[in-house]
Amino acid sequence: MIRLPGVSIIILNYNGIDDTITCLKSLLKTDYPDFEILVLDNGSTSNEAKIIQRSINSKKLKVFKIGQNLGFTGGNNWLVRRVKSKYFVLLNNDTIVDKFWLKRLVGFAQRKKDGAVFQPKIKLSYDQKRFDYAGACGGYIDYFGYPFTRGRIFESREIDRGQYDNPARIFWASGAVMLIKKSILEDEDYLFDDDFFNYMEEIDFCWRLMNKGYRIYSVPQSVVYHKVAGSAGKNLLKKRFWEHRNNVLLMLKNLERTDLLIFLTIRPMFELLTYVSYIVQLKFKFALSLFLAHLTLFYMVPKFVKKRTGNHKKLKDLPVFKGSIVVSYFLENKKTFKSLGFNARHGL
Repeated sequence: MIRLPGVSIIILNYNGIDDTITCLKSLLKTDYPDFEILVLDNGSTSNEAKIIQRSINSKKLKVFKIGQNLGFTGGNNWLVRRVKSKYFVLLNNDTIVDKFWLKRLVGFAQRKKDGAVFQPKIKLSYDQKRFDYAGACGGYIDYFGYPFTRGRIFESREIDRGQYDNPARIFWASGAVMLIKKSILEDEDYLFDDDFFNYMEEIDFCWRLMNKGYRIYSVPQSVVYHKVAGSAGKNLLKKRFWEHRNNVLLMLKNLERTDLLIFLTIRPMFELLTYVSYIVQLKFKFALSLFLAHLTLFYMVPKFVKKRTGNHKKLKDLPVFKGSIVVSYFLENKKTFKSLGFNARHGL
């Protein structure tokens, strides 16, 4: 029998004590021989670290506290420095897990030597037949940078009928839950780029790894349930701001030069259409979020240009949807991943 390696599970808590305690109670039921849980109280307004320690009595749990909110990127970077295990898992505090989720995830990772990051199937905790928004069965982008997943395109979340139960090579794994080989960080300066703060940082991370020849995989036999937007959902306008701003910065940082020129030529038309869409729907605050995102790009673009490594693979050589998901969804009425005719296996 193959001995399963130790795993560190890292969780951020930011004013989310009820979700965090529910998550920890679920984790402690995990059927896995060797794991620890590292929780960082990421600048909560009250001493939630103390409440967590008082509420959860387990030798597997270590709780840390810092005085400021470092965001999703900074908080996870802080915790990763404390990881000693062969694998570690980033897990949102608003999740609950299947009993065998970790054993199935690590078992697959052990067989895939070219893999760096592995994502389980993620479904809604309050509607467990339906995929969640954040990751579903693994993420992709189209040629113009718009992200979507197997099981969720824009606001359309599919019911899980087993249609995506095949493991697949994906473009990005969700920050809600991903298993990462610790060894890949030996030649990486950082886990997440702090300048993203929230959103798109996991896509940037996975893209950097693919440019180095690693692969990202979806492992649907492992299942996690997600409440969705446990902390960010409290401020939807900030969420929209980060999504719009960071998506452009993501593409600027990672695209190969020819693909970048195409992006810079065509993407502005999609941005203009987004303004029109928000205004027609009377979502004026969303239009303001988009405007502020564009405004901040003026001073952030030079910084991100300097981040370009020169080691960029062409999009055609990556698991990317060769077209526009915006056109497919809104004009061609393709609301499900299968309707795209996109082969998700990509070399498995």
